[in-house]
Amino acid sequence: SRVFTRIWLAVSGLWSWDDLPVIPPEIIYLPSWFPLNIYDGGCWARQTVVALAVVASFKPSNPLPFQIDELYAKVPGQHPKAARQDAWSVVFNNLDKALHSLEPRLPKRARRAAQRRCVDWIIARQEADGCWGGIQPPWVYSIMALHLMGYGLDNPVVRKAIDGLEGFTIREDGMRRLEACQSPVWDTVLTMTALADAGLPADDPSLVRAAR
Repeated sequence: SRVFTRIWLAVSGLWSWDDLPVIPPEIIYLPSWFPLNIYDGGCWARQTVVALAVVASFKPSNPLPFQIDELYAKVPGQHPKAARQDAWSVVFNNLDKALHSLEPRLPKRARRAAQRRCVDWIIARQEADGCWGGIQPPWVYSIMALHLMGYGLDNPVVRKAIDGLEGFTIREDGMRRLEACQSPVWDTVLTMTALADAGLPADDPSLVRAAR
């Protein structure tokens, strides 16, 4: 499973935060010229990382009233093969081990200052519709980060974020699900390219409407 899946399992009490990669909020202090700074990633990536750094520093866990034991099932007679690691994997794994060892020793005052800096960074980047990055991960994690930092559900920033989620919510058959993103720009362009490649003439009404 991907790390995002395991983060949700950890939030739900079904996975240990200690078995997840460390994302220290102190990363917010790294300058843009330093390797692995937040600006090495795209807009959606850095907004996700900064929010997750705050969430992970609190290690929240809200255990579910059921277990998913099949996650830990072992098939008799099968032994997992050691995965080959390239140079980068070795570097990142060793860095993560060092961060796991270092994190408990960090001064609480310094950690709190880094968390506050992250929150200021998050709030400054909230969009007009309440979102972050126009996609679900930084949006949801930012709400969680703010709440963990003491921002109540009635706080204007949090309220705006939660209200904005309604525009991403699909209601069908008495259930709700949240869209990961809404992508009218790149989806439209990709679809136009596909239709043109399939032989549709440039003056076809569907392509003209899409272009407009």
